[in-house]
Amino acid sequence: MHFLKTSLLALFCWSALCVHAQFNFLKCDSNIGTWYLQSKHDISTAITAAGNTPELQAALLQQNTDISTLRPEDFHFIDFDNNGIEDLLFTGKIGNIPYVFLFHLHHRQYQTLISTRGVIYQANAADMQRPLNFSVWYTACCGYYICYNTQYACIVNNDIAYYNTASQTLAFKGTSFPNVTLPRIIPFYVTETATLRTAPFVNEERRIGSNADWRGNGLGLYPPRATGVIYAETIDEKGTYWYFVRMNNDKGITIHNDRFAGENEMEDANQNYYYGWLRYDEITIAE
Repeated sequence: MHFLKTSLLALFCWSALCVHAQFNFLKCDSNIGTWYLQSKHDISTAITAAGNTPELQAALLQQNTDISTLRPEDFHFIDFDNNGIEDLLFTGKIGNIPYVFLFHLHHRQYQTLISTRGVIYQANAADMQRPLNFSVWYTACCGYYICYNTQYACIVNNDIAYYNTASQTLAFKGTSFPNVTLPRIIPFYVTETATLRTAPFVNEERRIGSNADWRGNGLGLYPPRATGVIYAETIDEKGTYWYFVRMNNDKGITIHNDRFAGENEMEDANQNYYYGWLRYDEITIAE
């Protein structure tokens, strides 16, 4: 079953450096700016206070720098839970690495609710009826290979606000992302076996990752009944259809030759979703 009648080959980016395609796929917005507050308080005082949190201190130490190198314009007062108290958001670089920190003001001291690498690419617009929920994308660098897309959901219970990780999807560095997506996501399951790949073609010689023994663009071999969803479709030069998918990595599913887990960059990597490409004849549409 195919969803588009014409080739989308020209609409896809094959370069590992094509950030434009990634962010088209992620459907970026600028809603986080609607949460920034015009405050009477001194931002420099707030920055100094945030610098005393162990999470920010650890990030500064890891990047071999100090708080004086952070740009004041990367800090913003926000009220993420609409309780009338001004909290503090940092979205900027520490050294050469992008970070997101969300500090909650509690009894005149900042507590770190979010501490992660990456950039906020999507958020709900400021709304007095809803707290701030947002998504962060991190592109692997500096000898690492796992990128990730993390969605954070704010929970308010008995006037206490905290964040849960709603979902996290991993992408191997160099994975090609589609510029355009289908009108809706399509659920599927693996028919017999399926190899998740970084791009919509088979290459068994290309080296990816840190392990010199690993060859090819395969990310993992999935058994029958493994499930996922389709985001986009394209056709290669041989006329073969490929789907850009997110694998669900259901409990009990064993992924053979799992390169995400093999990099040892993240504990229990396979408990997250994975992005990649599958050939059309490896799956069955679940609808």
